[in-house]
Amino acid sequence: DSDDLVFVLEPEAAAVYGSTKVDEFQLVTGDRFMVVDVGGGTADVTVHQVENTQGQLSEVTRGHGSACGSMFIDLNFLSLARQRLGKETLERVKAKCPKALSTMVDSFEVVKRQHLGPEDEEAYVDIPAGIQRLMPLEVAEVLEEASGYDDQLCLTGRVMSSLFDPVIDRVLLCIDEVFQRTAESGSEASIDTMLVVGGFSQSPYLMRRLREVYTEQRGLGVRIISPDAPGAAVLAGAVHYGMRPSQVVSRIARYTYGIGALIPYDPEDPRHKDHADCVLGSPLMSDIIRDEEGEDCFQHGFCRNTTIGASLPKDHRVTSHVRFLSGSLHAGVRMHYSTDVDPLLTTEPTVYPLGDYVTIERPSLDVCDSVKVHFCFGDTEIHMRVVPEYDETQARDIKVHYSD
Repeated sequence: DSDDLVFVLEPEAAAVYGSTKVDEFQLVTGDRFMVVDVGGGTADVTVHQVENTQGQLSEVTRGHGSACGSMFIDLNFLSLARQRLGKETLERVKAKCPKALSTMVDSFEVVKRQHLGPEDEEAYVDIPAGIQRLMPLEVAEVLEEASGYDDQLCLTGRVMSSLFDPVIDRVLLCIDEVFQRTAESGSEASIDTMLVVGGFSQSPYLMRRLREVYTEQRGLGVRIISPDAPGAAVLAGAVHYGMRPSQVVSRIARYTYGIGALIPYDPEDPRHKDHADCVLGSPLMSDIIRDEEGEDCFQHGFCRNTTIGASLPKDHRVTSHVRFLSGSLHAGVRMHYSTDVDPLLTTEPTVYPLGDYVTIERPSLDVCDSVKVHFCFGDTEIHMRVVPEYDETQARDIKVHYSD
């Protein structure tokens, strides 16, 4: 129940944590800092600006995330193990002794956390007895010939780095994307500080690569900070946010949001005509219908509420008017989202349903033919409130049930 539960986004929780450390991190009003939240599965990057001496924050540009967490280094290691031990061996281990495979990955986890770079000395990963029993003799002989051991995998510094680099490169791409978006937003303010949190930030090699790229090589001079307990930083920020949700004053819309509605067809509008030609030339002819007043309309129109990339104050409100059909006791509203700035139809390939249909009851057949629906997109979840045109004291909140 959202009345008892406050949602907070992980990168935003990290940003709130940073706002509680403005003195320690030497942040002042107007400063912008980037949060890089790198965990086991994903990397999420956002930029926030310190708005005042109380440390309140506004989001600067649309964040970006990608599946490039530390688990993908583990997958790269398993691919290497498949090469060294043989595909058939790994398949037998998965079928007969999966716990041994998990034990070997745990052993790799220890050396992974210690990796500094390609110049590192050799690291060794224990091969559990369960795998050794299923390993052909010739594989054991090759391992012993290569490293002197048949019960360990020998990983040179270069090999270890080769497991990290494809994943770290994707993290860098995420960061570069957000730098680019910030530049395209037209702001001249620079990003001087990068706060790196999440379990993957405990990797000294990742932190080294970040400093090489953003502090040294590109001349950006970004100050890179990682707390002593980077995983706990997110939890601490979430607690602070729960106690003081006003800490974040505005957010950037991740998508263009709107509702499905009838949109009048304008034959003089080239965009309308292009869509109509497409619709009328296909089995979707019913997409253009006539409303109760005899006007041609797109049946699956996209009524835009807010635009991707827009800055939304936390209390930002958008109002749509929903009309009831003659004699109808209910109206259905369904929210949609899109990666386009201004889609015309909900049937376009970039438009997706955000939730199930919301049923709005008609307050009165006699005096009410429409209601106002207020949408709030500036919070961590979307809120809907239905307000009868004739009596605003009858307003009520509507729960949005999100699609899977």
